[in-house]
Amino acid sequence: MVWRLRRALYGLRSAPSLWFNHVKATLLKDGWTQSKFEYCCFYKDGVTALVYVDDILLIGNDEKISSVEKSFTERYDCKTIAPEKTKHNSLKYEFLGLELDYSKENKTVSIHQPKLIEKVLKDFPATKSARSPIAAHLNAANDSPVTALNYRSFVGSLMYLSTGSRPDLAFAVQFLSKSLDCPTEQSFAVGKRLVEYLSATRNKTLVLRDSEKKLTAYSDSDWAACKKTRKSISGGCIFAGKSLIYWRSKQQDTVSLSSCEAEYISACEIAKELSYLQNLYGELLQNMYGNSKLVKTKKN
Repeated sequence: MVWRLRRALYGLRSAPSLWFNHVKATLLKDGWTQSKFEYCCFYKDGVTALVYVDDILLIGNDEKISSVEKSFTERYDCKTIAPEKTKHNSLKYEFLGLELDYSKENKTVSIHQPKLIEKVLKDFPATKSARSPIAAHLNAANDSPVTALNYRSFVGSLMYLSTGSRPDLAFAVQFLSKSLDCPTEQSFAVGKRLVEYLSATRNKTLVLRDSEKKLTAYSDSDWAACKKTRKSISGGCIFAGKSLIYWRSKQQDTVSLSSCEAEYISACEIAKELSYLQNLYGELLQNMYGNSKLVKTKKN
């Protein structure tokens, strides 16, 4: 016997997609515009809404945000998480495990994930501290496989840290991610050092500053660093003014025959992301300030 569901049930695979389609139809009906470059982003009258399943982040003028919140609470059974005032007279917001401290005086936003860091250090305690996330030279002899039941959850937690607020962990996390199916003594040594570094730098934050609306991208690559596959590692970052807004460290999909080819592949990947961010950035500025020409791309 096959049952047909008339409504989506929470927990089913199709539930998030159906819920998003419902929210999307509601927002479009109320006059919101969906971004052409980021489908989870909507904007209307200077207010931007970022939708992540059943969490929605509103950015804009307080008065306009209050009007949007009122329309949401009238339609759905939801609650508004108000910001907390800190001892430094800044406002602290929480969204998807990220803590955002907004300082109106300094015109900065500090992003960090203290709860996740404490959880990682509690589950995997560090006995000492390290000054860098990964050693400059790894011992290739420690490449024998070992058994680990919680290795995937360990790397997953570090991955969310490296993509959310800690770009300094990106290279070490991509190294650990390559051995998810078969952890080795070497990957355990790298993971142990990374936890020691995280313990010593648990209070580090990513600071975004109010500066000129100019995007600057940098890319780099090594050549055939992986001794097993001979694939190269690409690295890149993008700044909006003086604020770091994007970073990546990833093993390339193909084997490069020269260091020049590896550099071109790395530059191509960061150029794709720069094009996406430039379009999205311009679209958001057009909604907030009525002028998308504020975005400039610096040639480098």
